[in-house]
Amino acid sequence: MKSNRKIISEALDVAHEAGLKEIEKLARTVLRRNDKLEYFYMGMGTWFFSYKNDNDYTLNDFSKQSYLVPLQNFMQEYDCVFKFTGLGVRFTVDGPLDYNW
Repeated sequence: MKSNRKIISEALDVAHEAGLKEIEKLARTVLRRNDKLEYFYMGMGTWFFSYKNDNDYTLNDFSKQSYLVPLQNFMQEYDCVFKFTGLGVRFTVDGPLDYNW
């Protein structure tokens, strides 16, 4: 019989993985809706999108675009619990997850 701690730990692992998949889905949706965006970045406590041909300007959690609202809401609700933004990752609309950037 599993201990309560083991059950809780496994449930948190499952929830964390599900959360990362949801972030990826939401971020790729944003990338598909705005063809001027190139990458989604997450790490060091933050997340943002970079524009193609303009590395000085980013779209982030403070931006006011309505298509960011689902991702903003998800991150506001769950990042404080699961610390998703502590994982360094970037990707393009159809590219693989890149953990070594």
